[in-house]
Amino acid sequence: MTNSTLSMRKEPPEFGELVRFMWSAKLVILGISFACAIMGVVLALSLPSTYRSTAILASTQSLKSNSGDIGGQLGGLAALAGISATNDNGFKTEVALAKLVSKSFLYKFIDDNDLRVPLLASDSWDPETNTLHLDNEIYDNKSNKFINLEESKQLWEAYIKLTDSLTIDKEKSGLYSISYEHHSPYIAQDILKQLVVELNATMQRYDIDQAKKSIEYLNNKLEQTNVSDMQVVFYRLIEEQTKQKMLTEIEDEYILTTIDPPSFPDEKSGPKRAFIVIICTFLGGLLVSMIYLVQFYIARNK
Repeated sequence: MTNSTLSMRKEPPEFGELVRFMWSAKLVILGISFACAIMGVVLALSLPSTYRSTAILASTQSLKSNSGDIGGQLGGLAALAGISATNDNGFKTEVALAKLVSKSFLYKFIDDNDLRVPLLASDSWDPETNTLHLDNEIYDNKSNKFINLEESKQLWEAYIKLTDSLTIDKEKSGLYSISYEHHSPYIAQDILKQLVVELNATMQRYDIDQAKKSIEYLNNKLEQTNVSDMQVVFYRLIEEQTKQKMLTEIEDEYILTTIDPPSFPDEKSGPKRAFIVIICTFLGGLLVSMIYLVQFYIARNK
């Protein structure tokens, strides 16, 4: 082979030459792409359907026109008494949302609602009987025990499953969109509903306990002072803390107010079966095309 021939071989191929080569392999490329499409269909159909329930919520404190009135009037008095009366309503909502995905909150929530099996062992839902199908390689229905999953790891695995399917978004309007996805639309809706209820109750109990501690502290301070002006301050603070405690106790939706309750998902949210088929077809066609391109360049440069 002459030097001029070698030089011509090593030059980049013309576009027409490349197109002719790929066209000659069109049946193989189409055949493999079609086979990958079939595999994509089988894969998509084998995946269980999931359903997403969504709720729209608002910060309860931000909806109150008089929120912060007590804090504004009593900030100076509370400072004199040695307690904090700052108004952090927005921050309190953010704390509640952080609490929603915390291990301490969700571990208790999972056990209180017996969610270990629905979260860890279910792999599909039967709409005709409204029952979950349990994976017998994970859970033994006869003994009602998990297989190869230690008790100490169950809560952690359930926590991961729950948080992976839970989505919290803050919209531009300031409202919060919270969604939960599960094989069963009923469980998806129920879990989301119970999450909101329990979060409100947990934050409410905490603030009631804090108010009780504040009242106890103020009563102790009142007994320790003989200064009439300070006694007036303490009486006023005790009155307002008692009022705040009463208002907290009667609030049904203490932190998050429901604007749109958890929806019942009539339609499936996943998996995106058409998308899976398209991706499998595209990747199959791309892979075989790349293999032919490599063969073309190897054969051309021999």
